[in-house]
This record gives sequence, C-alpha cells and structure tokens, in this order.
Amino acid sequence: MKSADLRGFEEYADFDSAFKSAPEEPGVYFLRLKSGKPFSRIKGETDIVYIGSSKNLKRRFNQYYNPGRTQWTNRKIHRFVKEYGHDSEFFWKKISSDRIKIEEYNLLRRFEQEHHEKPPLNGADSRILKSEFQEDLDIVDNGITTNNI
Repeated sequence: MKSADLRGFEEYADFDSAFKSAPEEPGVYFLRLKSGKPFSRIKGETDIVYIGSSKNLKRRFNQYYNPGRTQWTNRKIHRFVKEYGHDSEFFWKKISSDRIKIEEYNLLRRFEQEHHEKPPLNGADSRILKSEFQEDLDIVDNGITTNNI
C-alpha cells in the first residue's frame, strides 16, 4: 500500500506546517516520506510510515511537536520527524468522529494484509483496536462495520 493508492487524502502539509494548516476537526491521517519515496517492507514497498486518527487533527499534530514524557507514540514520531522532517509530510482527510477509529482500523488492516506488518511507526496493534471497540464493531474478514456506533 502506497499513499497514491489511498483516496480522499487531498489535504497535506509538511511536518513544520501541519499543525498550523490542519483543521480542528476529526479525521484520519498518515505520515509519509515526501514525494512518495518508497522503502521496502517484509512484502512490497510503501512510502507510509504511520497511520493514525484524531478527534482534532490540529491538536494531534501539535502533540508531535511537544510530546509528553509518557506519550511514547508522540515521542517516536517526534524523533522521526526531527531526523527526517524535511523529507516527511502529513496527509489527512476529515471524517465524522464516529467513524475515525473504523477508518483507521481499516487502513491499518489493509496495510498489514498487503505488507504482513504495520507501518514502521505504528504501535497500535489490530488486536488492541479489536478488543477496545469489540462492542461497537463487527469484525469481518475484509474490514469492520459498525454495530452500535
């Protein structure tokens, strides 16, 4: 899965301006290497290094600039961007807050199916997402659908 394969992600910014230009709205996003520069995975190639979601994209991107000591995902992305910031950019799409976790789960599942692993900076395991949202989601072979959401 490469970023060019994803539909609806038309808004983007480099890391240094993402927190300024992102909306204060819910959405899903991914961090990629600039210009879609691919790198190898267990199976295939990708330019995506992280997939995430947030109820407030602007606030979420700002957290990557100032991660707390216990926010390990924020710290991991902050370290990556400090080293590769000039070569990375965020893409996002706004989506209703009741659908963001479903969309994130489906993107992560698709990535795992195609590459046999998660994006390099993702820490959220599909099993955690499944257990966290089991009551609200119907897990099916090709993704998830809503039950109670």
